[in-house]
Order: sequence, then C-alpha cells, then structure tokens
Amino acid sequence: MSNSLGPALVMGTSLARPLIDAQSTTAQARFAEQQAAATAAYARQQEAAERRDAARSSAALRGRFAAAGVAPTGSPLEALEEKAREDELQARMVRYQGAVNAASDQMDARLRRARRTSDLLGEAESIGKSLMASGVI
Repeated sequence: MSNSLGPALVMGTSLARPLIDAQSTTAQARFAEQQAAATAAYARQQEAAERRDAARSSAALRGRFAAAGVAPTGSPLEALEEKAREDELQARMVRYQGAVNAASDQMDARLRRARRTSDLLGEAESIGKSLMASGVI
C-alpha cells in the first residue's frame, strides 16, 4: 500500500506549484482588468479636459475677433469652424487611444486566464500519465 501511495503523494505535491502559479496568473489577470478600467477612466478624463481646453481656446479666439471688430462671418467663421473640427478630432483621438489601451489590457487579462487554464490542464494530464505509468491508477 505504501508503494502505491508514494508516487501519488509525489504527484500531489507536484500539483502544488501549478496551483500557486495559477493563483499568481489569476491575480495578474485581475490586475490587468483593473488597469483596463483605470485606462478607460483616465481616457474619459483626458477627453473631457481636451474638450474644456478647446472650449476655452475657442472662446478666447471669438473674443479676439470681437475685440478687433471682426464679424464672425466668412473667413473668420470658417477659421472658427475649422478649429472646432480639429478640437473635436483631438478629443476623439484621446478617446480612441484610451479604448485601444483598455482593450489591450482586457485582452492581456483574457490571455492570462486562458494560459492559466491551459497550464493546469497540461499539468493534470502529465500527473495522470505519470500515475498511470507507475501503476497507481
């Protein structure tokens, strides 16, 4: 009886390392998800700041036009519209970059979880084969 339990105990203790690795990988995946959420939140804040800056800048430009006695029609109006388009494009680029970074962090979390599952299954298969080869199973 002790001969058949020996390999099983060795195999059981060899399973401890993959389980510890799996816990570590799970923690890393959780961190990647938190990082994704933080990245998305930061991008939203940056986008809002970009829009506030654009609004201040546009207001200052309109004020300079008004102070100079320039009516906001024709070329000045086109300049204001072009600036508004550029400002909006910049705000959207900030949002897009945040979404890309957050998606990358989410993918990292998914890959870590998949790797954890694969590693555990591979280790379980290896242990099973070793137990079968030793005649315990």
